[in-house]
Amino acid sequence: ALATPGRSARLGLLFRLGPKDWEIAEDVMAEIGISHLAHKLCGQMSGGQFQMVLIARALAGRPQIMVLDEPETGFDFRNQLIVLNLLESLAKDHGLTIIMNTHYPAHALRISTSALLLHPHQPPQFGTTQKVITAKNLQSTFGVEIAISNVAIGDRSYPAVIPLRAK
Repeated sequence: ALATPGRSARLGLLFRLGPKDWEIAEDVMAEIGISHLAHKLCGQMSGGQFQMVLIARALAGRPQIMVLDEPETGFDFRNQLIVLNLLESLAKDHGLTIIMNTHYPAHALRISTSALLLHPHQPPQFGTTQKVITAKNLQSTFGVEIAISNVAIGDRSYPAVIPLRAK
């Protein structure tokens, strides 16, 4: 994982990675909890581990904005939560702007402040996540009867999006 620490975009054409670049890469890996993967070959990692390495690589470049294509898709529940919690923390605690697409409306409701819903035959809808990701809008977009419920656990509410039947 350390072979390309995500710092090459910060270097000139003929420059090499220096100690500061490696330090930044190591700090990012420690921050997101993947230091144990530093010397593991990518082919020996799980999909979730590899996704975290890709996120760490992007973060090593010290971006202000990250654009992610379905960062949680294909993972088991544990790894989905790890990725979602990391993205939520990066946005809320570190001020990073994250733009991501997802096929999981509950994930958008859980961590997003704004949402864009695209429908092939209607104008796009953009606004606060709570106003865009509604049962009515999802039903119209996907042709599926949907119920959305919030489950309160402790001091936090978690959204549940339940597909009931195809229309």
